[in-house]
Amino acid sequence: MDLFFITTIFLMLLSYFAFSSSIFRRSKSRSRNRKPPAAGGAWPITGHLHIMTRGKSDDKLAHITLTAMAETYGPIYSIRLGTRPALIVSSWELAKEIYTTCDMAASSRPFLKSAELISYDSAMFGFSKYGTYWRELRKLISVELLSSRRLHIQRHVLLSETAQSVRELYGLWNQTKNPSGSAPVEMIEWFGNLNLNAVLRLVVGKRYAVSDADVAEAKHCRKVMKAFFELIGVPTIGDVVPFLRWLDIGGFEKKMKQTFREMDAILSKWLSEHRAAAAAAGGKQDDFMDIMIGAVKSAKLENEYDEDTIIKATCSNLISGSDTNTVMLVWLLTHLLNNPKVLNKVQQELDEKVGRERRVEPSDIDNLIYLEAVVKECLRLYPAGPLSGIREFNEDCNVGGYEIEKGTIFFVNIWKLQRDPQIWEDPDKFLPERFLGTAGGHKDFQWVPFGGGRRICPGANLAMEMMKLVIASLVQSFDVSTPDGEAVDMSASLGVTLSKATPLNVLLAPRLAASLY
Repeated sequence: MDLFFITTIFLMLLSYFAFSSSIFRRSKSRSRNRKPPAAGGAWPITGHLHIMTRGKSDDKLAHITLTAMAETYGPIYSIRLGTRPALIVSSWELAKEIYTTCDMAASSRPFLKSAELISYDSAMFGFSKYGTYWRELRKLISVELLSSRRLHIQRHVLLSETAQSVRELYGLWNQTKNPSGSAPVEMIEWFGNLNLNAVLRLVVGKRYAVSDADVAEAKHCRKVMKAFFELIGVPTIGDVVPFLRWLDIGGFEKKMKQTFREMDAILSKWLSEHRAAAAAAGGKQDDFMDIMIGAVKSAKLENEYDEDTIIKATCSNLISGSDTNTVMLVWLLTHLLNNPKVLNKVQQELDEKVGRERRVEPSDIDNLIYLEAVVKECLRLYPAGPLSGIREFNEDCNVGGYEIEKGTIFFVNIWKLQRDPQIWEDPDKFLPERFLGTAGGHKDFQWVPFGGGRRICPGANLAMEMMKLVIASLVQSFDVSTPDGEAVDMSASLGVTLSKATPLNVLLAPRLAASLY
């Protein structure tokens, strides 16, 4: 799917929201209130839409453009997407204020038509507006599904899937190695399969993304999942221009409806299987769907959705997180390849604290201090969501001394915040050492790759665990280099996440004894 087109449609959607909700609103006098600085360059009706969508090159991506505007207008300013104001925040002090003092007022989502068509009519917690349903479901997810205790119990799944994927990679090396002992591999697909396998096993106990799968059901599942990841959160032409909805320009609504039917059929089948297995086993709980079946019955959720809808929506939302994990791992390996001294230090730490006589295990991860610093530095420079998730103020609020009206949408420019030269020395350089020792690291809200406040990514702990285990397993098992020793292209594309725009081709050679693969 063309991510530039998706971004354009998304911003047009925001313009429509602004036009439909504000064009006929009676103007109110607010002479007593301070307004945030308004960015210049707005066009009639569309506002700053032309700035947000002016091109695909790295320097024209939305977060880069907004970062440049912050140099002129300051760490908090407003732009117009249509006739509706949008707030852009890019300092840690203001981010802290939003994520703490203003958190309740700043925790809603604007409605997207795609939430109705593919997100179970906003039953997915990631797309639900702030309210009782979202609060209770988020509590259930945080306590029952993604807590540190639960993830510790499920560590064996991550270890098993990582080991299996490394084994498959070794088999591929054995088949395709060249006379020098290296084999070419494209790593984005490998990361994608590993993450989807792991998350599917955690959520529904399935393993459908194996590289050699030729079973029709497995292929169909992978196809539907791919379409689901691409379409989730994408606006349609009907959201932008209602009277043109029947045209379905781009075919997004048609694709969403078809993908939803197929995705729902798969989840319904899994749910039926889980209920039958639970009845036969006396309520045994092995994966997240098993837990959800029991938890939803006892949870005090609003009756807006039935139990099956809540379970399927929550599980599909969790599965969609595998795509973000893939994006983060791709950038992590990219940075290691472009910084071979850092890669060597990661491998040295593994050799010293784990050795080469056994495979790295989850229990080793906490001892790999330098590896954690590397992961954090990668997330500082290339957060998967550089503009955080779009939010909406659900009530009037004061931010940084400025009065913000209810209904204002806003973004926290994480890209700008995490590259602030007043906080980070040599902010554009990849320096993991900044996260080591008492003098390094970061203060609250200066490093927020997963967002903050009530809407912080609930899968942050899982994402960090997977990034460290997967990359440790990969670089312990293989020497990784680029073809011809050239630097990896860092071109990015911004859609739902900040993805690498080009393939990640590497050369692999084993570092361990054959018996360890």
